Amino acid sequence: MISRALPSIHDGRPLAWHQRLPGSQVVGCIRRSVLFGLALLSCGLAEAEVYKWVDENGRVHYGDRPRGDTAEELDVRSAPTTPAPDRSPDRARRMLQIFEEDRQRKKQQAAERQRVEAERAQSCAYARARLKRYVSARYLYDTDAQGHERSLSSEQRSEAEAKARQAVDHWCGRGGRDIQP
Repeated sequence: MISRALPSIHDGRPLAWHQRLPGSQVVGCIRRSVLFGLALLSCGLAEAEVYKWVDENGRVHYGDRPRGDTAEELDVRSAPTTPAPDRSPDRARRMLQIFEEDRQRKKQQAAERQRVEAERAQSCAYARARLKRYVSARYLYDTDAQGHERSLSSEQRSEAEAKARQAVDHWCGRGGRDIQP
């Protein structure tokens, strides 16, 4: 078993702790120290007093108790917190109910569209059949108040055919007139 000791002296001077560790360990150690410090600060920062002072070596320190005569209290305010998202079962039920209502509404709208289209197709077929009868008939008849049939004049027939064409245009669209006189 080969044992490798970390160097502790470099050029006759002792190495600092961070110089004795490989680079990745230094970064990990610093990262853990920073995270630990942040965790400690966040635990009671809202109510705690924070002090800043400089030691005899000129290094700046922070803490919850003043050290020395040069310590000054810092005004630290915590940021307002946002409420956690509502993850309650009631919220989930409300969301499911909203989704279900929306699905039902869309289903009803689709059924209504289908009903209107079916009605339109039926009315179109009826209007086309009527126009075809008007165009192909030798004579057109109308019933008077007493129930007697009377033949339409050429002007009345033209008006009836024009109304039948309008009905086809209305129910079938402009391209629905394939019947010619």
